Amino acid sequence: MMYKANILEPSGRADETSFLHNLQALREAGLQVDFTTYDEGLGDRFSPQGINERSSKLFQALCSDCHYVIASRGGYGASDLLSMLDWDHLKLQNPKILLGFSDISAIQLALYTSLGWPALHGPMPGSPLWSDGPDIDLLLSMLQKGRPWHGELKLKSFSEVGPVRGTLLGGCLSVLTNLIGTPYIPKSLKGSILFFEDTNENAPRVLRFWNQWL
Repeated sequence: MMYKANILEPSGRADETSFLHNLQALREAGLQVDFTTYDEGLGDRFSPQGINERSSKLFQALCSDCHYVIASRGGYGASDLLSMLDWDHLKLQNPKILLGFSDISAIQLALYTSLGWPALHGPMPGSPLWSDGPDIDLLLSMLQKGRPWHGELKLKSFSEVGPVRGTLLGGCLSVLTNLIGTPYIPKSLKGSILFFEDTNENAPRVLRFWNQWL
């Protein structure tokens, strides 16, 4: 089976240095890849026209017949798109796996909260953090095979605990903290295993973010 992937730019612009090479890697892995770029003629991505364009492209991808929606890279502004989506219409669609991290976490959590769609927190082809290696090989293998995916996370524990089961939920700490109090985060986190990532945040800010989750 050939899986279809729709790559788009819901946040920042893809890093052109390696993006085309990484697109080719996805195609060589056996994926049918379509790339939808942001229309730079509309001007700033964060203007009303830019937000409308990005939300429209995202909505089209989520309603398409693809299996994966892949963000080219993170950046800023993904949470601006959430109120622009027709969630009632999305409930009628087949679930899509959204691949990304960083700013894309906002869309991933909203899709899970509103629709129950799972997501894949992983490297994006237009990000400089995508570099050939074991992690990319594993990602391509997962995309080739399709769901369901299985595996174990071996973590260092600071206390004596047994095996833990739950829904793995999380993403970029600063981005997801901004969703607290909105319809795009579950009302209850019972049964969830939280994970967070972030960069360039100092300790006091991280502590303030964390206190909002307690």
